[in-house]
Amino acid sequence: MQATLLSPSASWQIATSTAFDGENYLVLWEDWRDGPSNGYRSDLYAARMTPEGFVLDDPAFLIADRPNREMMPQMIFGGPQYFVVFEYGGSDSQTIRGARILPDGTVLNPDGFDIAHSHPNGSVIRPQVAFNGRKYLVIWYNNYGTSGTTGVMGALVDTDGTVTSPTPIGIATQGFVGNVDFDVESNGDEFLVSWTVVNNNNSMSIKTTRVSDSGQILGTATLESSPFTIGYSRIAFNGESYFVTWKQGIGANVTAYGTRVGMDGQPIGNVMTVATGTHGYWDVVAHHGTFVLPYVVDAGEASGLYVTQVDADGSMLVDRRRVQDVPFLDLYGDASIASGPWDSLFVTSPLWADMPFNAPRIWKIPVALNGTAVAGDSDTDGDADLEDFTAFLDCVTSPGGGLPPGCDVFDFDGDDDTDFADLQTFQLVFTGSP
Repeated sequence: MQATLLSPSASWQIATSTAFDGENYLVLWEDWRDGPSNGYRSDLYAARMTPEGFVLDDPAFLIADRPNREMMPQMIFGGPQYFVVFEYGGSDSQTIRGARILPDGTVLNPDGFDIAHSHPNGSVIRPQVAFNGRKYLVIWYNNYGTSGTTGVMGALVDTDGTVTSPTPIGIATQGFVGNVDFDVESNGDEFLVSWTVVNNNNSMSIKTTRVSDSGQILGTATLESSPFTIGYSRIAFNGESYFVTWKQGIGANVTAYGTRVGMDGQPIGNVMTVATGTHGYWDVVAHHGTFVLPYVVDAGEASGLYVTQVDADGSMLVDRRRVQDVPFLDLYGDASIASGPWDSLFVTSPLWADMPFNAPRIWKIPVALNGTAVAGDSDTDGDADLEDFTAFLDCVTSPGGGLPPGCDVFDFDGDDDTDFADLQTFQLVFTGSP
C-alpha cells in the first residue's frame, strides 16, 4: 500500500482530522502555507476525497484564516453537515471556535464562531467533538480558572451553530486531570467522555463520564488504574457499545489497551491489549460493527503506520498489520481514520515529504483489512487492471440479483449485487497494470 499526497501546496501541513458524510470523505488540517509573511501562523484547509481515493478539491479550500493561529482541528459529520472545532489565538488569549461545512465544501461559518474563551492567565486547548443526532458536544481542556473549572469542560452546540450552554459544563474537574488525554463520542442519545486523572497515591486512572444532551452529568466510571503513565484515550461507538482505548508507558515502549463500554458507561468484560510497541499516536473508528485502530510504531526497519481491528465482542480480528512503511522520524503527529462504504477505510497522517517540499505533508493511505488495498483489486496485487475486470465480468448480476461468492470487492455501493452502477464505479477506480 502506498501513501499519496492529498494537497500539492508546498507548505507544512500537520494535525489532520478525517470524516465521512455518506458519499465522500473530508480531510482537514493545520496549514502553514503563508510562511514567514504571516509570522508563521497557521490556517485551516480541507479537501474532499471519494471512497476510491480521488481528491475532489485541488487546490484545497480555506476554512479559517484569522490574524492569529488556528490549530489542533477536530471534525465530525452530522447534522447533516461537517462540524469543525479548533483552537484559535496567540500567547495572550485563546478561544475554542467552531465552523460548519456542507458536503459540497461550502463553509457556512468562514473563520468560525466562538464557543469558549480562556481566562486571561490561562488557556483553552485540544477541543474534541461528538454529535448525538440533535446536538454537538464540544469538549476542551481549561488549564486555569476558579475552583471546578480547571479540567475537561464542555458546551452544547445546536446544528445552526448556536451555543446553548450559558456557562461551560464541568465534566472532569476534580483532581489533576490530564490535559491531552480525553475524547468524546455519542451513542445517538447521550455522550460519553473519556479522561485521565492522577490519583492521590500517584497512580493514574482512565475514567468515563456520561453527559446528557441537556448538559447533565449522568455518572462516572473507572476503566483502569495503573502505577505507570496512562492516558491518551480515544472512543468509538459501533451502534451497540463503545470501545475505549488508551496508552500505558512512555516513549517508544507504549502499550495500547482497550475495553468495551456499555450504554451505562460501565466496562464490559476485561481490559485487552490492543497493540504493543506503539508510540501513542492513534485514533479509533467504528467500521461495520468492528473497531479499527491505526497507530505509529518506532522499531527500526519495522517502523510505520499499523492498524489493529477488534470485533464487536472484543476479540481480535486483525492484529498489527502495517499499512505504510515509513521511518519513524518521518511521522509528524497523530493519524486520523474514517470509515466509508463497503470496505473503504482511509488513514490520513502528516508524513515528511522530501524536495521540493521539505516539510511534513498530509498523505492519504488506504487501509486493507481483507487483503484488498485498492478498490476493485480482486487478486490483491495492488492494482485494478484487466485481470480484475475479467473477474468483475464473472461477478455481474442484475440489480438485486444477489452477490456471488467472492464478489464482495466489486459491490461498491453495498447493495448486495454487481450491476451497472458498480461497473461505472469500477471504471473510475481502474488503474491498469503498474
